[in-house]
Amino acid sequence: MGNKLEKLPENEVQFLRMHTNFDKTRIKESYKEYLKISPKALMSLKTFKEYLRQFFGDEADSFAHHYFRVIDKDNSGNINFAEFLLYLSNESDPNIFCKIRLMFELFDIDGDGRIEKKEMAEIFKIALKMTEEDKEDGLAAHKLTQKLFEDYDKGKEFLTQNEFTDMFLENRILFKNFPVLSSSLFTEVCVDPNK
Repeated sequence: MGNKLEKLPENEVQFLRMHTNFDKTRIKESYKEYLKISPKALMSLKTFKEYLRQFFGDEADSFAHHYFRVIDKDNSGNINFAEFLLYLSNESDPNIFCKIRLMFELFDIDGDGRIEKKEMAEIFKIALKMTEEDKEDGLAAHKLTQKLFEDYDKGKEFLTQNEFTDMFLENRILFKNFPVLSSSLFTEVCVDPNK
């Protein structure tokens, strides 16, 4: 008892109310649940992987660091509650362009603002392996990447965010099986007090 982390500072609550689609009650309840996952209020990559293993088993290790990179906006090596809730809010936003931006960040492994073939192939390889749609050790991921680059790359050997957006909008089925892209994984964190 007496854990100072049990109460979320009011200024952070206000910030999250302004920048997420969650109300004050939901933010505070979510914070309590977040502390159950990460009692120190900073989630390390190790803790994030352990949490995801509950849902994906050892497969979580193959993709956790990519999602961690997207969520850890300040590149501190830890995910704080605000970063975590901002990600979940963006991910659950009904605006498709919000989801596309998150997907772009996931595929843009080196963070240079463009997606190269090797980056796309790596992410597809992980996703297809998890859905068991690539039993040929990445061959399907490479073929898929090659086809998408033939269709959407304008001869530069990388995709811009606009090209990626067009690709996503025209091929949504490709992205249906991405792990963690559903906030249902984090339902215990994003508690809805009305249910």
